[in-house]
This record gives sequence, C-alpha cells and structure tokens, in this order.
Amino acid sequence: MADGTGLRTVLRVPGVPKLLTAQTFTVFGDTALILTLAVWVENRTGNSSAASMTIFAFAAGVVLAPSAGGLVARRAPRRMMALANLAATGVVLSLLAADHGPLWLVYPISALYAFTGSVSAGVLVGYLRELVPEPLRVPVNAEFQSLHQLLRLMSPVAGVWLLATGDITLVVLVVAASLVLGAALITLGPDVGVVPEPERRGRGGYGVLWSDPELRRISLLAVAAGAAQGFAQTLGFLVIQHSLHRAAEFIAVFVTIQSVAGLLSTRIGAIRRIARPELLVTIGLLLAGAGYAVILLPGLSPPLAAFVLVGAGLPWIRIGYTSALQQRGTPATATGVALAGLSLLSLVQTTFIAVGALLGLFVGWRILAAAMVVVLLSAAGSGVRHAGLKWSRAR
Repeated sequence: MADGTGLRTVLRVPGVPKLLTAQTFTVFGDTALILTLAVWVENRTGNSSAASMTIFAFAAGVVLAPSAGGLVARRAPRRMMALANLAATGVVLSLLAADHGPLWLVYPISALYAFTGSVSAGVLVGYLRELVPEPLRVPVNAEFQSLHQLLRLMSPVAGVWLLATGDITLVVLVVAASLVLGAALITLGPDVGVVPEPERRGRGGYGVLWSDPELRRISLLAVAAGAAQGFAQTLGFLVIQHSLHRAAEFIAVFVTIQSVAGLLSTRIGAIRRIARPELLVTIGLLLAGAGYAVILLPGLSPPLAAFVLVGAGLPWIRIGYTSALQQRGTPATATGVALAGLSLLSLVQTTFIAVGALLGLFVGWRILAAAMVVVLLSAAGSGVRHAGLKWSRAR
C-alpha cells in the first residue's frame, strides 16, 4: 500500500520496526504456551475440566494486571516491557518444577505468566502513544494486530508440535528463549519521557476509564463484543454438533477460517485510513453481528461464511478500542487506562464463556446465536447513532 497507511509507512516510524520484531518473539511465546499448556494438563490427567482451568487461570492473571498500573506508569516503558518479559521468562521456567511436582502448581504459574504478559501489553499501548504520531496510530495498531492474528494462527500449532516432539520441557525452553530475545530487542528501542503521575484521588485505570464519557461509551461497545465472543466459544461447538453433525475436531476449521479472515482484514487500506476509533469499533460490530446472523441459515456454507465475517470484524474492534485508549489517555494515564481496558475485555469474555457454556445446556444454539446478533447489532446501532449525532453537531 502506498497510501501512507501501509507497512512501509509504519516501518519508517522510529522504534516501531524493533518493537514489531520484539513482539514477534513475545507474542509467539504467549500464544504457543496457552493452548499447549491446556493440552499438556489434559494429557497428564485425562480430565478436560482440569485443562480448561488453565485458561481461566490465564484470565485471572489478566484481570489482576491493572493493579500494576501505578508502578509501571512511573517508569520508562521500554525498561518495564523488557523487565516484564524477563519476569515472564522466570515464571515459565518454573513450569519445569510443575512437571515433576504437584499439578496444581500449573494454575498459579499460568496466572502469574498472564499477569506479566498483560502488564507488557498495557505498557506497549502507552509506549506507542508517545512513540507514534497521532495520524499513524491506527495503521500502527493495525500492524501489531495483524502480527497477533498471524501468530495466533501459527503459534498454537507450533506449541502442540513441540509438545508432541519432545515434552513440556522443550516447550518451556523454546518459549523462554523467545521471551529473552523479545526483551533484548525491546531494550534497543528509543526512550520516551516519563510524565510524573498526577494525584490519583482514589481513581485507578478503571476510574479514568469510567469518568471519561467517550472512553466509557467505546468501552461499553467493546464490552458488548467481548460478551458475544464469550458466547461464541460455546456456539461453535453447538453448531458443529446439532446443525452440521460433525466431530468436535471440526472446530479447528472455524478457528482457522476466523484467524485467516482476521489477518486479511487488517491489511485493508481503506479501513486503516479511518482515524475515528468509535467508527472502527462500529464497523467491527456490524461485521461480527452480520456473521452471527448468517450462521442461523441451514447448511455448511453459512457457518463458514459467518466465521469469515466474524473474523474480519473482531480485529477492528480491538484496533479501534486500543486507538481510543491512546487517544483519550494522557502521557501519565495511558498505560493505566490501557491495562484497565484490556483486562476489562478479558474479564467480560471469560465470564461469558462460562455463562454461554451454562446456557448451552438449557437453550438451543439458535437462541444463543440470535442473542449475540441482537447484542452486536444493537451496540453497532448505538455507535452509528452517536457518530451521526456528532457529525450533525459538527455541521
């Protein structure tokens, strides 16, 4: 793309190429470990519930990340990201003890690993706010999300292959090496000034998130998407079982289609040129809502098309929300607000995974899908109305 929003333009921003390379190693470690650890626990116990608990342990660590907001806001982001990577390395190496000790150690280790990773992700949002000129924040965020989508597609397969080839020791050593390489590359990035944190007056990142009307509005839109996506974890299996009448392993087809669609959607130059975060989130909600509406149609083709639309929409919700956190935050509050916003999405999605699994026992999958359509399109309608109101006022 030669329109000023493509990869070449992004790579000309000082520090961004090094951060993208560093994130390649860091995100590879994260995405490879989560699924692989669940598979390893199931292999050891033969218990799917024990394996699922590792996912909830990761979610718990993410939710606790805002507690570090005050600490990281007072320190150079480059240093904090590198330290978070090194701390995550120590945590992941402790899995070697769990391999020869009691299995319950996996759960606190998973939570600690997710905590350090979430702190690093929140610091990255604030770091990019200071590093990247405002007109390029959406394209830069899109590039990082594109990288995440690519690694989400490849890393779990690599992690499971490493587990099958060797054992958990090989997985741990590869993930630890990737985190150390990521930390080393982060230290090569440019420094940005650390603004003294203002008096908090009892308000952390969540307080700032709620007190800013624009941030509150876009957070509620993102929460609607997170809730629907939590339901989707159950919906995919229900569609496979009751509509397509296929084995549960067919879920891998849906996940692959969704990831590829997400990767390709982040390359669309026309969307990258949209500078308004709320509009990006609204576009994502419309695509995802349309996808879950299509899934209600009979046959195999509609679910496949549905996951293309959902996969295309979800990254833009994340890109728009991240851009809003940067746009509405200040140099002193951006990291804390980012930690709160990202952990809020994780909390909502994890909660609704459990709610969706429970509802799936009592209601049909079409009712669940219809509820998701209503939530997503209602949220999108709210975004459209607000955008129209702002446009009419501007006139």
